[in-house]
Amino acid sequence: MKKIILLSLLSFSMFSQTNTELDDITKGLNLLNNIRMFNMLKPLKLNSNLNELAKDRAIQISKNDIYIESPDSTGESYFWSKSKRKQNYYNAILGLALNTRWAVKHTYTQMNCRTCTSVGFGKSKNNNKNYFFIVYDSIR
Repeated sequence: MKKIILLSLLSFSMFSQTNTELDDITKGLNLLNNIRMFNMLKPLKLNSNLNELAKDRAIQISKNDIYIESPDSTGESYFWSKSKRKQNYYNAILGLALNTRWAVKHTYTQMNCRTCTSVGFGKSKNNNKNYFFIVYDSIR
């Protein structure tokens, strides 16, 4: 009976459709690390301090609707989309990797930073746009 209950619980947790913030970040991080692996670079680790920094930067850009480069030694990239579209970190990384019209050329270079070891993700939205910010522990 214990095995049946355990199997039921495992099945339920494996197939549940919960989409938490951490799940969303993990999918984005996995895509980012696959891009890095393709370029023979080590995977990045998620950093909670960089997550907070990314969240703060996403909030600032959503308030002002203007990007101002940060003066510190971190690298950064951001992606935005219309607020009516459902977006996530995976799509933001994909948009940056494909160098869409929202991204400037250095974003793909930043993804492939040779000195970076960790990364953080943050998002915010205003009435018009969803903003996704990625902060790296180093610039290119």
